[in-house]
Amino acid sequence: AGRPTEAANQNSGLQQGWQKIEQALAENWTGILGTIILVVGVGFLGIYAALKMGPFLRFLMVLGIGGTMFSLSFYLGRQIHWRPLAYWLRSGSGAVFLLACLGSAMFPAMQWIQDQNLALFVILMGVAANLALAWWASIQTVASIHTAISILALLILPRSPLLFSIIGGISVFSTFLSYRSRWEFHLLQAVSVFFLANLLYGIHYGAPGETVDPAIRWLGLFFTGTIAGLALLLHYRKNYQGQA
Repeated sequence: AGRPTEAANQNSGLQQGWQKIEQALAENWTGILGTIILVVGVGFLGIYAALKMGPFLRFLMVLGIGGTMFSLSFYLGRQIHWRPLAYWLRSGSGAVFLLACLGSAMFPAMQWIQDQNLALFVILMGVAANLALAWWASIQTVASIHTAISILALLILPRSPLLFSIIGGISVFSTFLSYRSRWEFHLLQAVSVFFLANLLYGIHYGAPGETVDPAIRWLGLFFTGTIAGLALLLHYRKNYQGQA
């Protein structure tokens, strides 16, 4: 008699979890879509402007757009009925800033940095800004966007143990946000993006002719264990169970 009851409880728990994910997406889909359209629009604007401007001026232009959005979000955030828009403007500003940093180091029409170390430093500045916005975010969907684009930006760079360790650190940080705020949707996103990063690095280093760096294996094991541990703590710690 106990087994059917346990199965029913598990099914109920899965249904409740899925309903929370659906609710998070349903309540924020307009903001997510608007942010994506905005970033893409800024990208096309930058490409058009690059025909008449130099790479560094294009970088400054995109940076100025991101700064304007960030400043406007603080102004709108003072009024309650404009706060949802302010959240998404702030989120979009982080994405635009990261786009500017990536473009200055990688996009031909916008590239003004030639030194690889300086390029990585600028990109990491964009990543750090998005992680800071994720830390301050009060909406889990907003935090998910910032952590996801931070990892995706690093995944388009050449593979290396250093970048993999940074990606792993961001994933641990992202999972900790779920643990701190009891965000189930964000936890799913954090685990999924880290799984994608693991898969891409596994395919790269597992290709014929590639020498597998032992550091990659140890880093993968360490970060996988840490993220799995935080994910388990999120669901099984007593405080969480008492408030569920």
